[in-house]
Amino acid sequence: YDEMRGINSSAYLRIPFKVVEPANFISLYLRMKSDDGYVIYLNGVMVAERNAPDQLAWNSNATASPTDDEAMTFENVDITAHKNLLVRGDNVLAVHALNDSLGSSDFLIIPELAGDSLEAADTISMDRTTLVRARALDGNEWSPMNEATFIVGSKPTSRNLVVSEIMYHPSLENGGGEFIELMNVSQDEEINLTGVKFNNGISFEFPLDFTLGPGKRSVIASDPDDLRVRWPDLQVTGQFTGNLNNGGERVTLVDSEGIEIQSFKYDDKLPWPESPDGEGPSLVLKDPLGEPDHSDPQSWTVSVSDGGSPGFDAGQNQNGDDLILYAVEEGPEFNIINGTLSIKSKEGVDDVLIVPQWSTDLLVWQGTGFELVGEGSSLWKISEQILEKDRVFYRFELRYR
Repeated sequence: YDEMRGINSSAYLRIPFKVVEPANFISLYLRMKSDDGYVIYLNGVMVAERNAPDQLAWNSNATASPTDDEAMTFENVDITAHKNLLVRGDNVLAVHALNDSLGSSDFLIIPELAGDSLEAADTISMDRTTLVRARALDGNEWSPMNEATFIVGSKPTSRNLVVSEIMYHPSLENGGGEFIELMNVSQDEEINLTGVKFNNGISFEFPLDFTLGPGKRSVIASDPDDLRVRWPDLQVTGQFTGNLNNGGERVTLVDSEGIEIQSFKYDDKLPWPESPDGEGPSLVLKDPLGEPDHSDPQSWTVSVSDGGSPGFDAGQNQNGDDLILYAVEEGPEFNIINGTLSIKSKEGVDDVLIVPQWSTDLLVWQGTGFELVGEGSSLWKISEQILEKDRVFYRFELRYR
């Protein structure tokens, strides 16, 4: 202090310190006692200041003075945003300390640098799929870097994820190229497709934290741009490599651990539908919600429209036309009489499945709680649990068998 008084209102300190592993720090902060001000630099970069002038010079004064009580109390200054300045090994904390005048009767500067780091027993919570890189410290030596992807959300299985449509041989007239559509057939589960991949037939891996909501579809294509020419509003998840065999081949879909989700061989000859082989339509799974056997030719039909139906229900064409006019006699008309629900279907239409559904909010629809009355009828008995609700909405879903 005697070297400052009457000579210079500024003093300079350099505090060297070592850091073993900067990446271990999750927070970093200064603990400061000062009378009257300071500017702090971490490895040459300013990270904090108090009572410093806008234009800092080698002999600057502080712009204000704290009370004695304030000066003697540690001030915590969060500099976590600058923890990336730390380096492995030698580091320097530099201080430009400021007194309020040349003749000031007192001066104080006490800097401390502190931080928080994760211990081995600490728990890390993840609310989304995350790639974690880690290594272990043994004495003064670090292990090689290891990494693992931790997937958050429901796991894809053969029960909730199906291959719902395949365009393996598009016609020259329709264009659009090859595509495959996947569908989440669960009623209320969002499934995480991170690391899910096709490893036979074509090659494609879904990116990190890619999720698919209940009832939603994902389309991958050999040429996404070509597909968007035909369907400009279509969201294409990505581009696969390789080509689907026009004569049929095995297609295999596995999860991030290599466990099979679906594996089946399609064909272009009877008993498989033959028209998807270059004549326009795609190959469509008849009843995706019914846990179909993908290997059974009877589980498949053809799309209503040439070019297929990527990203939307196979019962619709690209213009949005649906199956109602095809399968329903008049309407649709709904009749709720004595706890039953009915719809009049057209005679001779046996390739369309009619499924009653109910909802209390028009957002979440359920297909449970109905009992079909009579073989081949279109009359359902509604369960008491549904009828007892204050407000219920009903609808029918139509799709190819």
